[in-house]
Amino acid sequence: MRSNKGYFYFLIWIAAAVLLLYYGNGWLEQMKHRTNVTADKNFAILGETAYALVLGACLSLLLGLPGRFKPHKPLLLALFAPCFILFIYAVAAQVVELPKLPWYSEVTRYEGRFFFGVISGLSLVQGLFETRRK
Repeated sequence: MRSNKGYFYFLIWIAAAVLLLYYGNGWLEQMKHRTNVTADKNFAILGETAYALVLGACLSLLLGLPGRFKPHKPLLLALFAPCFILFIYAVAAQVVELPKLPWYSEVTRYEGRFFFGVISGLSLVQGLFETRRK
């Protein structure tokens, strides 16, 4: 009788993920429209940044709900820190004068920056909290 206790959690997760994707894509379209109207790239980059981090945090909920605060230093240092630095480099370059790195544009040419954002959100939640199993 207890063998199907996780199905409801996953159905809730799928519903939340679908809603996040639906409203998130609408929000990104609105940010891109604002970028086209004002000719300021900040809206699109900040929108994509927030969306990728929230999507990564939602993805971490697939592994279980966060429990008590217990940092996992190897995960934070070896995975979160490099991914977050590569992810936030474009935002920081708008605020502070940073050198142009040719390999960075090669890595993030297609959807690399979004991928780094999702990995950052996932590793941040998993690295800071112990996961409670369903």
